[in-house]
Amino acid sequence: QINRTMITMIGTRFGAHVVGTSNRAGLCPRTSKSRAPRTGSKRRPKLDRATIRAVTNAAAQDVPIGTRLGEYEVIGILGAGGMGTVYKGAHPIIGKEVAIKVLAPHLSRDEQMVQRFVQEARAVVKIQHVNIIDVFAFGHEPTVGHYFIMPLLDGESLGDRMERGPMALIDVLPIIEQTADALDTAHEAGIYHRDLKPDNIYLANERKGPPSVRILDFGIAKLVESDMSATQTGVQMGTPLFMSPEQWEGCGVDHRTDIYALGVLVHHLITGRYPFEAKSHMALMNLHVNGEARLPSGFGASEALDAVIAKALAKDKEYRHATAREFYLELASAADGSDQLAAVPRPVVAAAATLDTELQMSSPPPANRRPLVFLGVAGAGIAAAALALAFTRSGATPRTPTPVQNAAQEFDA
Repeated sequence: QINRTMITMIGTRFGAHVVGTSNRAGLCPRTSKSRAPRTGSKRRPKLDRATIRAVTNAAAQDVPIGTRLGEYEVIGILGAGGMGTVYKGAHPIIGKEVAIKVLAPHLSRDEQMVQRFVQEARAVVKIQHVNIIDVFAFGHEPTVGHYFIMPLLDGESLGDRMERGPMALIDVLPIIEQTADALDTAHEAGIYHRDLKPDNIYLANERKGPPSVRILDFGIAKLVESDMSATQTGVQMGTPLFMSPEQWEGCGVDHRTDIYALGVLVHHLITGRYPFEAKSHMALMNLHVNGEARLPSGFGASEALDAVIAKALAKDKEYRHATAREFYLELASAADGSDQLAAVPRPVVAAAATLDTELQMSSPPPANRRPLVFLGVAGAGIAAAALALAFTRSGATPRTPTPVQNAAQEFDA
């Protein structure tokens, strides 16, 4: 029998968020004790996207076909994650089809999660950008819970597109240009996405011309004016492979957090790999906070792109691009000087977008950068797990890289 517990165990790449709290609530983590490596754990079997989608959709059919939500009737299911389910709906008279996002029943009893669901709808309405998915209705049904209604898009996510291998740089540029413009508009409105990744960028087919971008899922977006506790210091939220150092630390998140994720995104689109890869959340956290990124040229892409990606992935956000547009312009300029606009070969060893699959370790992290603690992991499609790791801050002297001993065995995802 399939149930939501199984969804949690799978660790789906479609909406996996990390949510944790530091051991010093309300403060940036500064001191902690390191945790002894965990040994003897067994790896979970690999699951492809089709299997994950089939299982999660089957388990999440909480709303029966034919249920009326506002002016629309549910006619099918489009996708699911731990936060909720997206259904296909249709107007019973005029036949207009829509996408209906329904908050998971077990979360409807959580006031904070309901507030976050409402905040997601308010965020996209406030931004009002052509490259951000729109929300045009919101409601609540006693037997179903909270829901909002969006346009039904025809196309595929970047995550699905990447199943076919890395993209040519010439194809990546227009996607990043539209994404950057949408992000800057959101940032100007005081909204930070915090979960930018291939599955949250949709390539919508147009009647004429190439597909256009739609940024999805502002479910963990941070509104500057919001006082919700889930956006306050000491809370980590995001998807591990794309999380900035400040997200892992749970403090200091701003628009440059999205710039960091944009750098990881472009790296992945053109190489099929990630700048930081590890076998565990703990090792991955270590690399994002202290490690040296493996730049695109290390995976066969043009060296002309390295400087742009390295700047976006700066540990100190003050050294990243000031705006998403600035990032795009530097990327486009680097592309002009590149002799490689075609896609790089598909990786022999593909890096999965979840930590359930073995990933090769990147360059070892420099020692003694800054202290960090991360105690909790939870979110859409992944099980809650306790983690702890400590680092110590260095002074102004240069750091010497040291290996992470048994880092890949500290926590089996």
